[in-house]
Amino acid sequence: YTTSPEVDIQVLQRLRSMIDKQRDQIRARDRDIAQKNMEIEN
Repeated sequence: YTTSPEVDIQVLQRLRSMIDKQRDQIRARDRDIAQKNMEIEN
């Protein structure tokens, strides 16, 4: 079966936004962990 280019673009954009959201969550979690580690060391 064939898919139209518009559908492919929509799927790619949805995947990209999901990945960006996950990347932001991971970055925020890393920041929290780094802060906790600094609090423990001090």
